[in-house]
Amino acid sequence: MALGRDLALGFWARVMDVRKVALPTVAIAVVGSLITVFLTVVTVVVHENNEQRLLDQRTREAAAVLTAILPSLQTPLASAAELVEATDATDVTAFENLMSPLVESRQPYVSSSIWRVDTNPPQVVMVVGEQPKLASQPAAFIRESLQRSTSTPLLGVFGLLDGDEPRIGYSFTSPRTPVRFVAYAEGALPANRTAVVPAGNAFSGLDNAIYLGDREDPTQLLTASTPDLPLRDRRSSELVEFGESSLLLVMHPTGELGGGLMAALPWIVGIAGLLATLGATTTSAMVTRGRSRAEELADENAMLYAEQRNV
Repeated sequence: MALGRDLALGFWARVMDVRKVALPTVAIAVVGSLITVFLTVVTVVVHENNEQRLLDQRTREAAAVLTAILPSLQTPLASAAELVEATDATDVTAFENLMSPLVESRQPYVSSSIWRVDTNPPQVVMVVGEQPKLASQPAAFIRESLQRSTSTPLLGVFGLLDGDEPRIGYSFTSPRTPVRFVAYAEGALPANRTAVVPAGNAFSGLDNAIYLGDREDPTQLLTASTPDLPLRDRRSSELVEFGESSLLLVMHPTGELGGGLMAALPWIVGIAGLLATLGATTTSAMVTRGRSRAEELADENAMLYAEQRNV
């Protein structure tokens, strides 16, 4: 009976010693892990927010570039519209002198023409450069497209996006009334609608897609830096007022805009936190074992002292 009681007491004493070592160590491990997870999550959120903020900023900058292009498209057409209204479209040489430099360089136009719109259907009266693609369209489409310019002081913008030679049309009229002529020009788009951003460009490292209108309609795609559309994952978009129409700009980063350090920061925080937790847990276990051993030695000394005193 006495032997069994001594064994039981020894067993429970050992269990209590193990608990003395394990509980503080487990507590440190749990708290350290929770802190590490929290800091890692916070770092990930900060990184994602920073990347989106930078992407939104770059998208706004690119939208501003598109807006800045508008005057260079509208001003020559406005001058041409005034010229033909003032001369009744008889001064062909003046029109050619005005538009030829812009057409021959293919920037921003490949074709420029004057259309008489007080006839049905509208008629081409002057052409500089290539024949306008608009002339091959149905009469109803020609009339509707050109008449839009007669009812607005803004630059008319519409797409001629079918076929192997997609183009975008621009039209403008003089503020004089009645309107008899429309100055019209066409800009060429890449055959596959893909325009790769060159390395070193201010917007390199960003994929982009530009749509005519306010929707990501594949049939209204003007240009894109990649054929992999629509752009997915992290992305930003900006609607740009462009004459009497609008352009939808969508952008997507091909890398980390904030740099590699910001991208690696969650991993650094997570690994550092785990190592710190492991170190603290190991140290706690060693200290707790040392203290438990010291207590055991103290108890053993006290017992030996008591036995000696009894003897």
